[in-house]
Amino acid sequence: MLALLREHNAIDYAHDKAIEYAVTAKQHLEIFPPSEEREALLALPDYVLARDR
Repeated sequence: MLALLREHNAIDYAHDKAIEYAVTAKQHLEIFPPSEEREALLALPDYVLARDR
């Protein structure tokens, strides 16, 4: 299964889409005033994308 996903670049595609969604999510959070909560939410997509499983 993993070989098939790699053959069709599905993993790279999914990662690229995750980056797009993360950027969009962070842009939507910019409407809120600065706060610790907003900063935590802004950091969350970066954490999810950087983690290794």
